[in-house]
Amino acid sequence: EARGGIDANVADWTPPTTDDHTRPARASTFQGCYQFASLAWCGSFNSLYARPPSTPFKTPRFASPPAAPLTPLQFLMAELALLPSHGYVALTVVLSVFVHSFYMSFKVGAARKKFGVDYPAMYAVGDSPEAKKFNCTQRGHQNSLETLPSFLALLLVAGARYPVTAAIAGVVYNAGKIVYFNGYASGDPSKRMRGAFSYFGFFTLIGAVVRAGLELLSS
Repeated sequence: EARGGIDANVADWTPPTTDDHTRPARASTFQGCYQFASLAWCGSFNSLYARPPSTPFKTPRFASPPAAPLTPLQFLMAELALLPSHGYVALTVVLSVFVHSFYMSFKVGAARKKFGVDYPAMYAVGDSPEAKKFNCTQRGHQNSLETLPSFLALLLVAGARYPVTAAIAGVVYNAGKIVYFNGYASGDPSKRMRGAFSYFGFFTLIGAVVRAGLELLSS
């Protein structure tokens, strides 16, 4: 009787003769038997015999073990084709968070304490020089936060296609925002324009995203 997989009496199997076309395929003594489609691959691949169609297919005994599963990072890199240069984009995101959520926030907190503006008031009341300086400091921070989501979205999308260019543009943008904030916090709003060069970084990211989008559409 023909059986798939490993026969318990495999040592008794004998190959079919050319005159015997009715006897099921058997293999001589070996360590194991592989079966694939309509073939039986036996022993150390020295004997190959036809397998009867009625014989069920079974997983080879000596099949290679499955590959180790990918780690989440390896899967992400395989799916998105991440390159080492994408690390610059990640570091630029961290820089942006530090500038807006730590550096500027610390400056606003110090000004709030210096000029006696208690929470939850957003701005100081009155036209005194102290009130104006605090309001300029607060406004510089708020204005920077208003554009932060757009900047980060552009940075990530542009960085997926042009990581180095996007990272450089991001550093320029953050440097400009620091100068912008400090100029505004001086109490003279016109000095905020010293940080206008941040728009070089911002518009570079816009151009990179537009170019990446057109490349995708034309691919």
